[in-house]
Amino acid sequence: MILSAIDETHSDFHILRRIKHSLLSRVSEQALLTAFPMLVRNALTFVLDPYTGRTRVEELDKNEKTFIASKIEYRLRALFGVPKGKRDLWLDDIGVDLDVKSTIGRTWMVPPESFDDPCLLVEVNDEAGTCRLGLIVARLEYLNAPNRDLKRSISAKAFQNIVWLVESIPFPAFAEAPQFQMI
Repeated sequence: MILSAIDETHSDFHILRRIKHSLLSRVSEQALLTAFPMLVRNALTFVLDPYTGRTRVEELDKNEKTFIASKIEYRLRALFGVPKGKRDLWLDDIGVDLDVKSTIGRTWMVPPESFDDPCLLVEVNDEAGTCRLGLIVARLEYLNAPNRDLKRSISAKAFQNIVWLVESIPFPAFAEAPQFQMI
């Protein structure tokens, strides 16, 4: 586990604290610890398909994985009771637009329009059966070199600049449906 280096002296402390307070004023920390893992499981279950024999995220194609990220984004918006703004979550009480970045891998890809802006990070580790939810300001110094789409991944050393709202909590196991016979 990488501990957060965010304290009162960190340049992002005040904005991340305001965002965290705004989110936790909408859903208590205890409710978030209960609801977030279930939200992740529901998004995964929506896409996983025992009929095709694909019950693990690694068996899905890129489009299906993107759809999981979209379902998580929609459900986070509903959980926090916030609308979509220019980005994914509009926190009207503090005037902040959050970009939700999800990963089923080890890092998040940030598009140029989100550089130097706050992001809500979702990590789903299907192999370990855990999920995390955190906040970061996507500063250029936290990001790796751009790919062809000019997106940049958050560097491993920048993980210390993440404020975790939910840290590596298990999500419910996938309840496989009986296998169907193809006709």
